[in-house]
Amino acid sequence: MDLFDFESIVHFLEHRPVHRHYTLEGIQYLLDSSKTRRLPSFVIHVAGTNGKGSVCAILAHVYHQAGYKVGFYSSPHLLDIRERIQISGTSISREDFMRQFQKLQTIAQDWEKRNPQSPISHFEYLTAMALSFFKEQRPEIVVLETGLGGRCDATTATAADLSVITTIHYDHQLYLGETLGEIAREKAGILLPKIPLVLGNIQGEALTVLREEAQIREVPILWASSSSIGEEEWAQHYAHLPLYQRDNLATAKAVVGQLQEKFPVPPKLWHRESPRFYWPCRWECFGNEAGGEIVFDGAHNLEGAEAILREIDRYRFLGKPFSQLIFGSIEAIRARAMLEVLAPQFREIFLVADGYERHLSPEELLNCLPSRFLEKSHVLSLSRIGALLQGIEKKLITGSLYMLGSILQNHRACLRRPA
Repeated sequence: MDLFDFESIVHFLEHRPVHRHYTLEGIQYLLDSSKTRRLPSFVIHVAGTNGKGSVCAILAHVYHQAGYKVGFYSSPHLLDIRERIQISGTSISREDFMRQFQKLQTIAQDWEKRNPQSPISHFEYLTAMALSFFKEQRPEIVVLETGLGGRCDATTATAADLSVITTIHYDHQLYLGETLGEIAREKAGILLPKIPLVLGNIQGEALTVLREEAQIREVPILWASSSSIGEEEWAQHYAHLPLYQRDNLATAKAVVGQLQEKFPVPPKLWHRESPRFYWPCRWECFGNEAGGEIVFDGAHNLEGAEAILREIDRYRFLGKPFSQLIFGSIEAIRARAMLEVLAPQFREIFLVADGYERHLSPEELLNCLPSRFLEKSHVLSLSRIGALLQGIEKKLITGSLYMLGSILQNHRACLRRPA
């Protein structure tokens, strides 16, 4: 099948398998055949349950502002698939996106002829396209965000020069394991012999496992500490950010410190630019014409919900309590855990099931909501959210980045940036 326009390529990619047999064989074939297994750039590979996207965004922004050419690969996207592949803050062009896909399509088809039970997945295609693009563009630094896990994540098929693991919590247990130790071992799959590792806020069983895996590979560990950003510094520079970004900023700061000799960043530039990074839908605040406030947050698991709870408490202390929750999810285990934590904080709960084919159905979402909160819940379609967004009540929208992206795509006209 030959695809020669952007929309048809995106449609093709969006209908590829999301998950298949958990192995690196397919992506390794793509990279070996396209000679992109090893990039000429310095590669920073970032894994973790939460925070990895923020850490990547901080690093990409700070290094760009320091004058380096930076490649950044992330997932998922919100509005445009090209957001996933960036050079120094600019998304890959449509023409380059199409060209990279067409370069790899024949290789993928050859693999699938030989391995019909293991089709190249959506994420594998995009990862190979990103790495091929970065090899052509030759940025000095490439920041890679893992998609899922580490050991068999498609991004692990390329060689990295520095590894980063931000947090370890329960998520994707079907693929990564039921215990924090098992999940940590999967995340540790990004470690390469003698390649340094920066560790974020990780404790207990997960930390024990990561230490063991690092020792086996003779990996030196650099510990990031939130205390590296003091209370006064936080209040002065970062008070506009949610509290959960403190650990992410500390982890990024540790990376910058580790690479200071190779890629110098003046301390003044770090202090000026690290608060200015932009990572959409991470406690992103909007208003509307009625004076209402709407916060978008991409939390999608229990740890994310607990981080949101701390922000809700902070806003309540400031005299700005929330009243309405808009929630959607793609996984029942996550939704049940998040709603148990979040539902008591809101006067009304609106459950959204459409906007993405993998979203839980209305019935599934209602089954995830503790029964004592059913009387204050409503099932709402995306088409009707526009009217809700125009109200005066303070709203939080969370649970699924796909839902957040759909709302931004379809109802941006209702939203205003705060002054």
